[in-house]
Amino acid sequence: MNFEGDVLARGEASSLRTEPGKKNNGNVSVSATFIIEAGQQATDERGRKIDVGGKKLTWYATLTTKDTSRTRMIESLTYTGIPEKVATQIVDKARSGDCGDVPAAAGFGKFVCSLNCKIEEYPEGSGKYSTRIKWVNGAGERGRKPRAEMPTLKLDLDGVEDTTTTSAGDTKKSDIPWM
Repeated sequence: MNFEGDVLARGEASSLRTEPGKKNNGNVSVSATFIIEAGQQATDERGRKIDVGGKKLTWYATLTTKDTSRTRMIESLTYTGIPEKVATQIVDKARSGDCGDVPAAAGFGKFVCSLNCKIEEYPEGSGKYSTRIKWVNGAGERGRKPRAEMPTLKLDLDGVEDTTTTSAGDTKKSDIPWM
């Protein structure tokens, strides 16, 4: 059964691994198993809400030579419970070719995190669909895109009034907390 949506999950302690790239233009592959927390719901292929608690999903990610890839991978690993210093070591070792199984003591699976899951055709053009983990985010960031893809908006907020005009043309006090 395939599904998509944001679900809370915890990494399986000894499942995190880095492997030298073969298919991905020589880029390092990172994989790990997550177990979805009880009571989590997602949407199936027909748009129905379904219970996905207890299901296991394997995360496959590619670590490229771009700095944004490095930063995002470290961020993803810290969301799972790995301290930033250790996550940095894992990523930097993998990028230098020192790959392998990450010891459970590193902390993978210590924290519950949010998985952004999508139903995708894989391999492309095969007609076979499966649930894939697109992003690993912090548990409080469900539905959010990773910071690496979201630039900060440059807004001129000088002199902004504490009122807004509705579509009906009425002026009302803003309910935005920072106004």
